Amino acid sequence: MRNPRHKIIDSKFTPGVEIYDFVLDKVVVEINTHNKQIDKMIAEKAMEIMGYEI
Repeated sequence: MRNPRHKIIDSKFTPGVEIYDFVLDKVVVEINTHNKQIDKMIAEKAMEIMGYEI
């Protein structure tokens, strides 16, 4: 994680989830709820909200 432009989802309000928007239209999603199935569901929902293909 280097030089994120801004956080799109604040982890204070969405525990375990931080989405960073980088300058080159790349989005890095860090999810760690210690449950891979929940992580996958959150990642897919986040991408859907942001309009990215899954």
